[in-house]
Amino acid sequence: MHPSKGWAFLLALALQLASIKGQEYVPWAYPLLMGSSYGLLLVGALSNLNMWGFRFLVVGLLLNVLPMAVNHWHMPVAPDTLMAAGFHHEADLSIGSLLKDSKSVLLDRQETPFWFLTDVFPISWPKSLVFSLGDLIIVLALGLMLWSIVRTLPRRRNLER
Repeated sequence: MHPSKGWAFLLALALQLASIKGQEYVPWAYPLLMGSSYGLLLVGALSNLNMWGFRFLVVGLLLNVLPMAVNHWHMPVAPDTLMAAGFHHEADLSIGSLLKDSKSVLLDRQETPFWFLTDVFPISWPKSLVFSLGDLIIVLALGLMLWSIVRTLPRRRNLER
């Protein structure tokens, strides 16, 4: 990735942080900021398709965008998934509740469009976590990007001599 293309990712990160922290105070701005953030992530990834990791990043982002876009830019998570991951207090909240300091919303699977693309995978050890198929592909993409950078390091050092 060329350094000049990194602005989209940095701005997207800032927009996501602002939307998550500000949704309690300015709820009307949340969908605008979160949707813009994912748009910028897609622009940044699409402008780097020459690297394989970015191709996987686009797929992972699209898999997350679909369920979020139809749920006001919140990622649905079912109470039983939260319970399985050890988030007992959050699982007891009422359906439709936003989970604090996250972009997640508590919804029943049968009421959720594209529920199979939402946060359906729980992990309770070593740390409680819920994630989606899109998240898994995004982690794979980041691993591929890191591997491609590390793989070329010895070659770069030899070229600089």
